[in-house]
Amino acid sequence: MPDKKPFEIDFDSYIRQGESDKKEKSIAWAIATGLQQVDRLTPSKYLYETAKRNIEGEITVDEAKKLIDSYYESKSFRSEEGEETEEADKVAGRIVQVLKDKTFDFSKDLNKQLYELVGLSPEEISFIESKVREM
Repeated sequence: MPDKKPFEIDFDSYIRQGESDKKEKSIAWAIATGLQQVDRLTPSKYLYETAKRNIEGEITVDEAKKLIDSYYESKSFRSEEGEETEEADKVAGRIVQVLKDKTFDFSKDLNKQLYELVGLSPEEISFIESKVREM
């Protein structure tokens, strides 16, 4: 996993504080950003700033997701790094939304839920599943 960036949040400190709301939000953001890092994607400084605002109670998870989406919609330039952080940030926002709503059901088809989480259409999911079966 990449080295920790100076702007990353110490989610563990929020978890140790024990305030249940902050603890729950910190765990969700830690999972979301950690999953992106496992995929070798680096969440942006903006994502961490937005996550902190959510953890501190300034904004809701849904507002955080909207802020992240509008941040990338308003960017007038595209760079390779920007595309990488955009993917990491948007997917992390979706993961936190799902964890907040507690709608992720491990008894259902895990792949299908993950595909829906990243915004794939039913047609795209069917296409991927057919390709996987062909392998």
